[in-house]
Amino acid sequence: MLYHFNRFSLIGPIMNLLIEPLLCFWALPLGLAAIPCIFFAPDIAAKLLQLGSMGISAGQYCAATGAALPFASIWTITPDKGEMLLYGALLLLWYFKNRKPARILPTLVLGSCFLIFHFTQGLFWPKKTQTSQVTFIDVGQGNSTFLHLPDGSRILIDGGGGRNSSFNAGERIIGPYLYSQRIWRLDQAVITHPHSDHFNGMDFLISHFHPKILYINGDQRSEGNYTQIIALAKKLGTQRVIPEAGQVVEEGKTFRLAFLGMNGLAVAANSPVNDNCLVLRLTHKNRAFLFPADISSKSENILIKKWPELQSDVLLAAHHGSATASSPSFIKAVTPSLIVVSAGKNGKKYYPDPLNIAAWQQERITTYITRDQGTITCLTDGEELDCTPYEQKYNPARL
Repeated sequence: MLYHFNRFSLIGPIMNLLIEPLLCFWALPLGLAAIPCIFFAPDIAAKLLQLGSMGISAGQYCAATGAALPFASIWTITPDKGEMLLYGALLLLWYFKNRKPARILPTLVLGSCFLIFHFTQGLFWPKKTQTSQVTFIDVGQGNSTFLHLPDGSRILIDGGGGRNSSFNAGERIIGPYLYSQRIWRLDQAVITHPHSDHFNGMDFLISHFHPKILYINGDQRSEGNYTQIIALAKKLGTQRVIPEAGQVVEEGKTFRLAFLGMNGLAVAANSPVNDNCLVLRLTHKNRAFLFPADISSKSENILIKKWPELQSDVLLAAHHGSATASSPSFIKAVTPSLIVVSAGKNGKKYYPDPLNIAAWQQERITTYITRDQGTITCLTDGEELDCTPYEQKYNPARL
């Protein structure tokens, strides 16, 4: 359960005590008794099966009721192989504890303490490295980018995929990815603008990863459950911040993550929602990443005038690579060596625009599309840059 589903059931042992008798001493005996009756007394067999099904229904009711209880289960990170081996060894020691209790019991206690410490250390001591990790998560037709910075900061830019309210990208895709990377908490999160394909998983992510700060663009025009997500952030104590252009999100000796816009720039009040997106740029020594969200060529031109230094090695294609963005002047200003397009199969007709793809190919710019290449992970120490696509065998966004 922990390895595949990141869930630890607290209610499971109690539910087993209730459900096992219903199945083993009620439904199963009646079902077995009905088998021979099928041939010479089908009416009796039908009655027995009907009575047996009541035990199954009662078990299902208990399971559903238990699962609905608060804290019936908790979400956790994915255990590594060493932790699973240690857990198995501790169970084996527990089985033989009565043979040499003086030696085995202290080993059990020390082993259990070490296992708990190793499993939960990410809650208290974020992993620090010499590299920046930027992951463009394959969420289908939407955006979600995870940053793990050298100082251990964990930042999520957008958390949505598709506009289907019944599909929560946070619970089904982004959360499991973060847990697989042994991420317990987010330090900061960003909703670049209130379009559901950029935020419709944020309710789950705010509830389970508890970011300290949530950056929003302040646009009052919203859709879906955006207002409920902002209210949830307030309820859980997450600080809501509307940043200005130039504001720094995180900074260290070798790296800097800052907003380039669009708040604080000369964007008309009646501009489309997309043109008011929050735009971020990450620099790490000699390498840079640009995240322009869904801005159009109009806002791209504003950025070019405001920030002469836009050059970035990796560019997240604005508005999923649509025809409204990625103008030639913007691409020239950024001069990326890699463009990542976050787009799903449902938007294949429009995202990315074939003319944009052709133009990038002509400029010999490597292009990755998440629906084709899957999740893209980039690692850099500020000098070397390695971007690797990873296509998951199972991804709910592709169903």
